[in-house]
Amino acid sequence: MKHLLFLFFILFVINASAITEEPFNKPKLKKKSADTSNLVAKTYAKNKKGLVHKLLNITGAKKQVEEILKTMTDVLPKGSKQAFIDPLDPDEMVEQVVPVYERYLSVDELKAIIQFYETPAGKKLLKAQPKIMEDSMVVMKVYVQKKLAESMNKN
Repeated sequence: MKHLLFLFFILFVINASAITEEPFNKPKLKKKSADTSNLVAKTYAKNKKGLVHKLLNITGAKKQVEEILKTMTDVLPKGSKQAFIDPLDPDEMVEQVVPVYERYLSVDELKAIIQFYETPAGKKLLKAQPKIMEDSMVVMKVYVQKKLAESMNKN
């Protein structure tokens, strides 16, 4: 059963972090000149990337990745940690999702989300989220076990 849950976990992680092949569409900027346009585009991208990094820092993305890797280590067969986990760098993993956030969130949306996380309600959500996720995983584990048992009993 542990292996089945591990498989569901891996599929969830892969699905949650999958990056589509759709290109990132930057907003169209008015062309004043080639130099000015490039400068505005670079500043916009840098600002947006910085906001994504700030959001990921506030939400503890690196810590979450480290916890996922620890969980994976705990359920992997002995001796496979070196092959599967050791090559993975949490900083690089977090950096991989930056373009995903840039693709789906505007600068104004990133600012609003960051502003929310800086409020008392946002801070409470951040503090409660690990327990919410932990309890949710227990609920999902029970649900999956129940559905699998029902499915096996039908056959």
